[in-house]
Amino acid sequence: MHRSCFHIRPRGVSLIEAVISTAILALCVATIFQGLNFGYYSSLRATRVTESLARVTKRLEDINYIPYDSVTSNMFPVEYVCSTSATAIALVYAMTTSVRTVLLPIEYKVVTIDYAWRVRDSQRAARYFTIKTP
Repeated sequence: MHRSCFHIRPRGVSLIEAVISTAILALCVATIFQGLNFGYYSSLRATRVTESLARVTKRLEDINYIPYDSVTSNMFPVEYVCSTSATAIALVYAMTTSVRTVLLPIEYKVVTIDYAWRVRDSQRAARYFTIKTP
């Protein structure tokens, strides 16, 4: 009989291999959780952007249907929503509308809508304009 010169002997895992594989596994798990966290807050910010555009669009449509003489800053109060937790109050969004009348060269009203929102540390403010003519 011919004996093979290659004999594979089972051996255990060394301590260094176990530490390295555990570190790689921990890194993979941390990366997955970080990716899920990033995706969640990205979608939350996108939701706030969409919500803000919907609110501003509704306000602009309301201004479009209101008669010219009725469009004043007093007609549109400041809107804001706050969220509360056990220790803090945080602004979710705020919308202010200001109307100013311009007399030259023709009479018209400039309507400015300021909208600001916040998600955790991320905040955004936007300003929208429209002109209302008689």
